[in-house]
Amino acid sequence: MFKLHKTILKNSNLKRFFSSKKSINNYDAIIVGAGMVGSTLATLLGKSPLTKELKIGLIENSKEPLRVSQGFLSNKYSDLPQMRVSAINQSTISLFEFVDIWSKLLETNRIKPFKQMKVWDWTDIGGIDFVNNEGLGYIIENDLISSLLNERIDDFKNITKFYGDSLEEIENINENQESNNQSNWIKIKTKNGNEFTTRLLIGADGVNSLIRKKMKVGAFGVTYNQCGLVCTVELANENNIAWQRFLSTGPLALLPLFDNYSSIVWSTTPIHAEKLLALSNNRFIDELNKSFQNSFQTDSIIVKFAQNLLPFTQAKVSPPIILDVKSKRLTFPLKLNHCTSYIDKRTVLIGDAAHSIHPLAGQGVNLGFADCISLATSISTAVECGEDIGSIQTLERYEKDRLAANAIMLSGVHLLQRLFNNNFSPIILARNIGLNTANTLSLIKEQLIQQAQGDSLNYENLNLLKRNI
Repeated sequence: MFKLHKTILKNSNLKRFFSSKKSINNYDAIIVGAGMVGSTLATLLGKSPLTKELKIGLIENSKEPLRVSQGFLSNKYSDLPQMRVSAINQSTISLFEFVDIWSKLLETNRIKPFKQMKVWDWTDIGGIDFVNNEGLGYIIENDLISSLLNERIDDFKNITKFYGDSLEEIENINENQESNNQSNWIKIKTKNGNEFTTRLLIGADGVNSLIRKKMKVGAFGVTYNQCGLVCTVELANENNIAWQRFLSTGPLALLPLFDNYSSIVWSTTPIHAEKLLALSNNRFIDELNKSFQNSFQTDSIIVKFAQNLLPFTQAKVSPPIILDVKSKRLTFPLKLNHCTSYIDKRTVLIGDAAHSIHPLAGQGVNLGFADCISLATSISTAVECGEDIGSIQTLERYEKDRLAANAIMLSGVHLLQRLFNNNFSPIILARNIGLNTANTLSLIKEQLIQQAQGDSLNYENLNLLKRNI
């Protein structure tokens, strides 16, 4: 936890660490990537009284998102949900409340709360049922979050947006830049011919991060030989439960959306994904319903015996019937990636640029949002204490906060993926016994729910930021 000292922003000791008499191309911090994570960090730095005088640049390759009034609440977007959605936990909800977009999200009537999640194995031997009357989270369209964050950024005079531009060259990175002399700042050039110098370069540029490639940081990764297939489906009735069935080829999730819609996230082999993409809508719907509803046979004597002895799901799980596919189907490769360090000289990584995770736990973007909270707190601490925001000392506070926490979550999800993607009969039996045991022990389930709601340190850091409002 960072210790913030009460101070006054006008203190002369602090002023020297802002870019006084800045030229148009000198920035205190430049964030590359204006997706959900990069935009969230920008709003945090814009709102905090300690950082609102910092000159922030936000560079994004894609075009600027439509405002909600121009898109989601107009005829620009259809009434159907967008394909890419995220499961938002309680820690992220607190973050959205802090940056003043949560009430606006609620007003759209497009976000879906869920209080129950059912998880079960393809063998129908074991499963677990999570219930929290206070709520497990919300399923929200990514584009909706991005649109509201983009609107919120417009409220901050210290942030300049550069949409439709991308990073091309980085100079001075990896060099000795501990001095706060401007000649030691990071220098960057963009596709549109812009040239900037910045005291801190922040990589929020996703899994293929150019900034990460330029940094002297190690990384390890695992290719799962799986693809994620996503689409939007329509059900007969409104769905209020998150469903996930672990099939022999990977997990299949049905996530509740507004009205009678739900989102499909199907992790499977690349060959199977290609076959699913080639199916007609009617055939694809049949495959979905079979995969959720049917019992699967096996040649394993051990599994057959357990299916007769320990039947779990047929009496306890009744997933809804899928009626129609309301969007195209998209696939993307699944892999785990984690940097061994998130920082270099005047450079730092957040979100998918630093770590990527299998979607089976629905925690990927929540980890990125936690990165934002931590880095914003570290920068605020530096400003308050009269430190250089781009110094190694400042960035080490963030890395110490997030590196281990992310590693633990990534490792846990990786182990789950390996456990449930293993069709060796003794492993199948062991994991189902584990699921059933956890399902009967309320204490274990409560701990798992609490972990999914977000690290307690996220709330502590948010409280530190709030204390300065």
